[in-house]
Amino acid sequence: MATVFHVPHDDHDARAGALRNVENLLADETHDGDVTVVCNAGGIEALLADGPHSDAVRDLHENGVRLALCSNTLAGTAYDEADLLDGVEIVSSAMAELTRLQRAGAAYIRP
Repeated sequence: MATVFHVPHDDHDARAGALRNVENLLADETHDGDVTVVCNAGGIEALLADGPHSDAVRDLHENGVRLALCSNTLAGTAYDEADLLDGVEIVSSAMAELTRLQRAGAAYIRP
């Protein structure tokens, strides 16, 4: 089963905890579905190339995790696509992406 993690957190520790949850799911041998991390609001900090979570997120992406960022969030910040980690996909909105994934059967997790 596919899983989508919603990461909108402004707090560093909350983002770090959410990313650990993704790592734990990937390490679970009983899980065999696709994993997507959808970030919006303060969650953008998780996807910055020079951000505090960049190493962890690069590892997740290298292990097949899809990374999605809300275009509304990006537009509302001083960041642009060049500030993001390689592999981050800009989606029309976090809410629409979460809805699409859940409609397709993904389990929704907001750690």
